[in-house]
Amino acid sequence: MRKRWRLAALAIGLAPALLAAEPASPLSALDGNWQLIEIGGRAAPDGVTLKVENGSFSGRGGCNRYFGSVKAGDEQNAVQFGAIGATRMSCGDTADGQEMIYLKALAEVARFEVAKSDAQARLTLRYGVSPPRRELVFKRVPD
Repeated sequence: MRKRWRLAALAIGLAPALLAAEPASPLSALDGNWQLIEIGGRAAPDGVTLKVENGSFSGRGGCNRYFGSVKAGDEQNAVQFGAIGATRMSCGDTADGQEMIYLKALAEVARFEVAKSDAQARLTLRYGVSPPRRELVFKRVPD
């Protein structure tokens, strides 16, 4: 009988803590450092990175640093990258053009998928509404 009372007391004592615990964000799978390896089915330019942490994102577009906020959409795996701010250095027409394509694609992202394997995690961000293949593919990199 005493044991039951202790269990009941323990359950009552833990209930507020369990109820107050926040569920993991649907975007927590995005958290971390990523390096772009593919854009629209083609190899990505060097040096393009993305870091997602606590509802914010930042990275390098190949030339400039960029940043903003990210939020989950209403559907599963839906995501929206908010207004993107960036530094404004010029790195030549080719690099500037590639960076503009990447940032425009990032602004249009609507869905994400994280695939984990023993070798390496991959993040796929899908953008646009029609073919051809419109994906940004990243590999996870160390902090």
